[in-house]
Amino acid sequence: MMYGMSRHILGVFVLLGQITNTRASYNLVPVGSCPTNQLMVAVSFRSQGSWQENDSGEFEKYYNVRCDTCADGKFKAAENYQYRYEFDWFEAPIFPSCAECASNLYKASGQTSCQSCPENTESVPGSTSLASCVYTGCPAGSYGSDSQTCTQCISGKYKATADRSLCTNCPGNSHSIAGSDAQTDCTCNSGYIGTDGSACTACDAGKYKIQSGNADCTDCETGTYSATIGAATNECLPCPVDSYSIAGSDAPADCTCNSGYTGTDGDACTACDAGKYHIATTDTCTPCTGNSHSVAGSDAQADCTCNSGYTGTDGDACTACDAGKYHIATTDTCTPCTRNSHSVAGSDAQADCTCNSGYTGTDGSACTACESGKYTSASGNTPCEECPAMYSARSLTDAHANKNPAGCLQFV
Repeated sequence: MMYGMSRHILGVFVLLGQITNTRASYNLVPVGSCPTNQLMVAVSFRSQGSWQENDSGEFEKYYNVRCDTCADGKFKAAENYQYRYEFDWFEAPIFPSCAECASNLYKASGQTSCQSCPENTESVPGSTSLASCVYTGCPAGSYGSDSQTCTQCISGKYKATADRSLCTNCPGNSHSIAGSDAQTDCTCNSGYIGTDGSACTACDAGKYKIQSGNADCTDCETGTYSATIGAATNECLPCPVDSYSIAGSDAPADCTCNSGYTGTDGDACTACDAGKYHIATTDTCTPCTGNSHSVAGSDAQADCTCNSGYTGTDGDACTACDAGKYHIATTDTCTPCTRNSHSVAGSDAQADCTCNSGYTGTDGSACTACESGKYTSASGNTPCEECPAMYSARSLTDAHANKNPAGCLQFV
């Protein structure tokens, strides 16, 4: 490699290994050389001539090179010469020096460069042998002995520091994967809940948690219950037939009979008999009001409807239809009988309307007055009868025509 020096004058610029001015460049060459791993530790100068460059000056060539090797624990810190000013016109060379190997490196006899210490060991600066590398412990997530062999922490444990300590168990009811290097790698097991790395608490009865981690526990659905604490699967059981429970129920007794059914909480439920009803706020079936009825399993008071022959609002008191009227289940009010017919109070069918005396017809249908010469004294669908011999029937009034034998007049 070529090296140079220049006079320190106006208009001259100095570069490493070379002098430059406005006219020319000049180089000085060492006499001899050293191997790359050795230092040039001495040099002399001798006159080499002069060049005119605004002012005159003298430069000398390097010679008498002597090489040396860095001591153990040190290395050649630079490959090239550097320069400093000496006097006001001459740059003297500063030769490379030996520097200590840095921490966690060493250089033994016969080695030309600093070597790295083995994994999990360290050394001080300037270390001179492999023995200087001291075991420091295993990295986070692993452990080992002075043999410098490290093993991953097993699942369920962690180690957050790079030292000689052992792996630490995760908090109760949590786990981690092998090689975990932080406490927060410990997550709650299925059936337990909590923040990663912290204590884990079992899911309450009525809940379950299938996955691990910090997810919430899940409530049992409505109509089911579970008495298991810390359930890791869906262990929710269905309520008995015709009963229900709210979400998150934790005991069979949380299952109460549906409306329309009655029974002990958590046990079988039986439908209310016809003529009764049951709502969720009561424990027993309640009878419908008088003259009303309901079907079996009715679940509201309004399921009680008035019997035929009676009328009223569903679930309330029922009143008998007046005489001359009737009521059937498909209607809401009492219906008048057809003209010239009548019924008793509380009649529950159109056929309860029978023809008045003096009229005849099918029960529940139109009624026709008996013809002249005939009469009927009974109500209902009795046919008209002939007047006795020597008598004839004639209409006395529209309202009383031919109701009985008195309506028959004797011929004179």
